[in-house]
Amino acid sequence: MFTELLLRQLFKTEDHGDPDANTGGTAMFVAPGFRVAFNEKFAFTASVPIPFWQDLNGEQLETRVKVLAGISLTF
Repeated sequence: MFTELLLRQLFKTEDHGDPDANTGGTAMFVAPGFRVAFNEKFAFTASVPIPFWQDLNGEQLETRVKVLAGISLTF
């Protein structure tokens, strides 16, 4: 089991050279998760980042929750 603190910085996009006011911003997440090692070379990891602070530019949808999962193979 683990807990991570994640920072996501989104940059503004441009539309024909002009910055779009409704893009970009910053969000911070706390992400509890777990890792299961099946052997010394193969593992599965999953976490659920939950936002606790979001500062988005303009009108955007805020993130409520995310789910991250991954498989790692070491060789």
